[in-house]
Amino acid sequence: RIAAPPRDRQPLHPAERHMEFTKNDTAPFTDAQVLGLRTAYYAVLAEVDALVGALLSGLEGLDWARTTVVFAADHGFEQMFHQQWVISSLLEPVARVPLLVAGPDFAAGTVRDDVVSLVDLFPTLAAVARVPEPTAPPLDGESLLVPAARRSHDAALTQYHSY
Repeated sequence: RIAAPPRDRQPLHPAERHMEFTKNDTAPFTDAQVLGLRTAYYAVLAEVDALVGALLSGLEGLDWARTTVVFAADHGFEQMFHQQWVISSLLEPVARVPLLVAGPDFAAGTVRDDVVSLVDLFPTLAAVARVPEPTAPPLDGESLLVPAARRSHDAALTQYHSY
């Protein structure tokens, strides 16, 4: 069940007011409109989930023992939290991205709660391919094969450029 958005009773932050004005997004959305937008968004996510599942199922008949699959996106959507729909800030709904990795070096069903970032993909895939990481310049990312307790990241790199 998809919930209607919580209604912020506080005034928007000045940066959010600026985004609302400059992106011509000044009309208030009703709870029913937001519910419709979120329903469509989650339907798209369900379709993507089914397609990724079909891809992984199709690989089972192949030489899966040597295959690693990565699914990621470059951003999330605000889904009308903070009265914004798309990518218009670095608030958490936008900064968090899906990142799924499946393969022989990763335990099935594992969910990590440590800070990971898309910059971690290169060192991870280099380690999976048994390719030595370059030493100069040093990489910003850290292999996801390193156990969470030994990883040094406590923040993720992100940036936003308005149009």
